[in-house]
Formats: sequence, C-alpha cells, structure tokens
Amino acid sequence: MKKSESINKNWLLRYCDHGRGERFDFHRDEKTEGWLPAAVPGDVHLDMMAAGLIADPFFGLESDHCLWMEEKDWWYRTTFHLPEAERIKNEKQVFLLFHGLDTFATVYLNGNQLGRHQNMFTPLRIDITSELVSGENDLRVCLASPAYSPHIHRDSLLARTPPQRLCSRKAQASYGWDIAPRLVTIGIWRPVEILLCDPVEITDAWIRTEQITGTAAQVTLEFSIVVHDALARQVLMDLNVFDQKRRIGLNLDASLTHWSESFTLQNPPLWWPHNHGAPALLPFSISLSKDHQEIDRFDGVFGVRTIELVEEPRGKNKRSFYFKVNDKPVFLKGMNWTPCDAIYARIDDARYQKLLNKAVESNINTLRVWGGGIYESHAFYDLCDRLGILVWQDFMFACGVYPQDEAFLDQVKEEAECIVKQLRNHPSLIIWCGDNEVDWVYLQENIPEFWSNRINRERLPQVCRALDASRPYIVSSPFSHDHDHPNDPAGGDVHLWKHGSSYRDDYYAGCFPNMVTEIGHIGLPDLAVLQQCIPNDKLWPPFNEHWYMHCADPNRSGDSYRVQSYFDSIRANGLPAPQTVEELIHSTQQLQTDATTFWIQHFSAQPECWGLFLWNLCDAWPQISDAYIAYPFHVKPALAAVRDGFGKITR
Repeated sequence: MKKSESINKNWLLRYCDHGRGERFDFHRDEKTEGWLPAAVPGDVHLDMMAAGLIADPFFGLESDHCLWMEEKDWWYRTTFHLPEAERIKNEKQVFLLFHGLDTFATVYLNGNQLGRHQNMFTPLRIDITSELVSGENDLRVCLASPAYSPHIHRDSLLARTPPQRLCSRKAQASYGWDIAPRLVTIGIWRPVEILLCDPVEITDAWIRTEQITGTAAQVTLEFSIVVHDALARQVLMDLNVFDQKRRIGLNLDASLTHWSESFTLQNPPLWWPHNHGAPALLPFSISLSKDHQEIDRFDGVFGVRTIELVEEPRGKNKRSFYFKVNDKPVFLKGMNWTPCDAIYARIDDARYQKLLNKAVESNINTLRVWGGGIYESHAFYDLCDRLGILVWQDFMFACGVYPQDEAFLDQVKEEAECIVKQLRNHPSLIIWCGDNEVDWVYLQENIPEFWSNRINRERLPQVCRALDASRPYIVSSPFSHDHDHPNDPAGGDVHLWKHGSSYRDDYYAGCFPNMVTEIGHIGLPDLAVLQQCIPNDKLWPPFNEHWYMHCADPNRSGDSYRVQSYFDSIRANGLPAPQTVEELIHSTQQLQTDATTFWIQHFSAQPECWGLFLWNLCDAWPQISDAYIAYPFHVKPALAAVRDGFGKITR
C-alpha cells in the first residue's frame, strides 16, 4: 500500500544575494549559524516576522520595506531519516512530493541537484529512490529571486504592469493590485511529503455524469494506473460506485495507463446548489490487489449532476448566456472569490469554513474564483461540494498581455492539465474560464486582435476538451459573442465599474445584460479595521500615502484617485460631505448597502439576466474596498442586503 511521511518540520531558512548560494556548504555536518527557523508550509515573510526582522507588512507602509526580499534567493533546509531505507528501496518506489513551491525552485538531496520547478500552482514530484541514504538525508530547496529569475518577454511589457508578473506563473495579485499589497510571496507554501509506492500505483480518478434519464443516471469512472517497473503482472481491480460493485482482472504492464468503466445508477440522489436541493455526495473507490493483498487504493466522492451553458440566438444580434443544473435554469446568486489572505500560505481550512458558511448564510449560491489569485486548496472545493456552492473557475491569468512563445505556452498547457485533473471531480465546479479581463486589456493597450491570444483560445480550451469535456469553457471574463468589445452586454457576461458615480447612474440602471460577473461599491470597514492598517494621526484627512496604499495603489501606479471617488460617490448620491472619518465610514457603508439592494433588484428583475456576481466576498489584507467582509473577518452591513436581496430570488 502507498504510504506517506510528512516532511513539514525542522526546516531552516536563510537568504543571500541572487545567484550566490554556492557559498553555502552542502556537507551535512554544516553548522546552522545564520539560519532561521522556518515554517513549512509557509512563506519567508512570516518567518522573518517571527524572527523580528521585519514588521507586519499589513500595517501602514511596511510592505514598502519588504521590497528588498524579492531580490534575494531564499534557501530552505531540513534533514529526514527513513527507517530501513535500503530495504524500502528494494521494495518500493520513493517519491518526494512538493505540493507547492513559490516559485523558482531548485531541489537538492544529499548535495545532488534533483530537479527544478517554476510554477507556484503545480506540484513537483521527484523519484528519489536511488538518492536515499540509510542515515540522515539532507534536503535543500533554493527559491530564486522572483525579481531576477523570470525570462522577460519583450512582447509582455505593458504600461504600469511589472513584466515579472506576466512572465511568472505566480499569483498575479502578489505584484500589487487594487485589492492586495505589493508582497511578492516566496516559500514552500504547501505541504511536503515522502510517498512510498508499490510498483503499481493509482495516480488519478474521477467520475463524470453522462446523462440523467428519469430515475437513472449514466456515469463514467476514469482513472490512471502507473506501473513503475517493466514487469508484467496480474492484479484484481475492485470498483465501488455508489451502490454498485465490479471486479475486473487486469494484466498490467507499463503500457497500460488509463482505464474507463461505465455505470448505470438507479435512483441516485442528485447534487444540487444549496438553494435548489441537497448537494448529495456519493462514495466511490478503486482497489488494486495481488495475491489477496491490497497494493493501492483510491477513495473519493462524486456528485450526480449535469451542467449546461445555454448560448442561443435571441434576436437583435444577441445571444443568451445562462446555466442549467440537472436541466433546470439556475440564477447565479454570486460573489467573486479572491484570496482571503495576501500571504497565501497562511490560509487554512478554518478560514475557508468560516467564510463559506457565511456565504451560504447570505444566500450566495455561486463563487467565481478570480483569475488574479490562486487555485485554492482541495479544502475549499471540498467545502463547496458539501455546502452546495457552485464554482466558476478562472485560470490564473488576469489583466495583461501574456507571452505567446512556445516555451511559455507549453508551461501553460502543463499547468492546465494538472489543474483540470485536480479539480474536475468536484461537482460544484460548473465552468472553466480562460482568464480575467485579458481580452479587455488587449483593447486598452490598443491591440485589437485579442482573438490572437493563443493561451485562452488555443492551449486552455484544448486541455479542457481533452480532459474535461463535461464542462463548458469560455475564453475570458468578460466576453461577448460576435462583438468587437468583450464587455458588450449583447452576449456573454459583463463587468460593470464606475467608481465615484451614483449606483443608480444610467451606466448601471440602463444596462440589460445576460449576466454581471463583476460589480461593486466601496464601503469602508469599521474604524477598528482602519486602525489595523493606518496610523491614528493619518486617519483624517484621508488624502495621504497610507490611505492610497490601503485603498487601491500599493504600487503608486496612479490609482490614488480612488480616495477622491469616495467623496464623488457621496456627492453623486446627494449625501452631505463627511467631515470626519466616522462620517466617511457611515456614508460609504450606507451607500454600499443601498447599491447592493438596488443592483440585486434591478438585474434579477430582468428575465434574460441569469446571474449577478458582487465584488467581492472578503479582503486579503486590511484595506478600503468593495469587499463585504473586511480582513480578517469583519462583516460590513451590506452583507445583510446580500442575504435579503438574494433570498428573494427564487429562480
């Protein structure tokens, strides 16, 4: 049987100038002076804070004082001992599995370079069977500077956009966004483990619903088997899907990698979003055995449900855009999901639980995982499955013109294949979307040929068709069929942004789209949250660097106008100008509440509009924003308007 040993303890950390790590002695008796204790999973900013070497980057302008950290190489080291290593090497295949390396990583074991990796979003798995020693094994990881390591493509240089962002497969928001600080994360940000595998291993499994007819459902179980040696062997495969069992004899060798079995289930409970029924999850398992001994096993759950994106002509050069779940049209009562902490390694299961429970309490039935953040951990999608929350999944590309060379496209393909395989078994996931606003940015940069983007029009759809044809794919959000502007409401979805105006402005009230996937109104958090990020002597008046940093402009790129937009919006809605920070908080919170109520009523009343995604559920750090929950968990009054407004929508 496959066994796992965690390697998440006793890590040490140090930094050096980029490319100067050769000065670290790789002998295992090396002294540890100069090395700091490190948490794995973790991030170097957390370790440096724990050591008292940097202040909390979430307060004031402190993130400015962390910019030097991007320019350094960061080295992790630990040792591990595998009992009976020599025997294990003769019987098992031993793998080192990093679930997340952020980002430009080189891995060494006992002084030998094992592998390199440069994608924050995908795991790295290395066969270390031949490298293991019987005593202590010395494991080191160099995470090279994210400032100097990316290969900068000249065709990816955009005004106000750090080129490293576009050329690195990292969370795009970490380079500074209107919702996040400039805090370029670095670290072993997800768990590390040793896998001890038998020569035969189940590496992937999922179940898709083919169709539901009356009380019966046809489903297909697909899975992959890897034979790590060249030997042929006979094994028994036991399949359990809901209430059905099946035993198959297999002749396995290295040529057999994929298997598929179909089942007709009688009277299975269906998976529904929580406001339309119960999100039923059913068990399945795969077991491989030889000579009455189990050699590998996979246990999981699945949901019986169908998804359809309906895009039909409906006159006047328009198309519909709505979803059916189990052949029933469903209004998407949505919220945009952005990372709930700007230091991604700090996000834990308890935070997911708290936020997603609040989403269900607020009658939210869909979350859009926004393309500037991260693919969330399995715990997030598992919770969405159990709670009945639909997931719109962007691929992690946002607001930029990305490289189009073959090397970068191959990296995109590899990432997409990994992510689709990881997430496709979740019944909550209803759509793959190529990116956030990339088509739109092409036009903003005076590049009208947004259809020439090979990432969202070639590589990503090819992967989705090959690995998960059961779900729809769209190229970008927003996008519009057959129209020159991706934000045209005549087809697809729209993003509606006009800070500083009235929420009843004709820009909003005169818009009749199929679906709104971004719309928001800034509401200040309570004073206690502002005091977590802005010094008391800078709280009023708000026109200063501390406010600019924490409202939209961590990169000083010109978004400081947002502070003025608070006052413009107050004036546009006929309210008196605030004279204190307390009055500003009250006015903006009231406007966010009123805007939420108005927009929900306006768009849900339109029979051809089938979704509204408010921006956004929660903040990633203490700031002034459109979020309905301020960091870390301060609920704004407008969330009650979400609950009440969405609660009245019955379709």
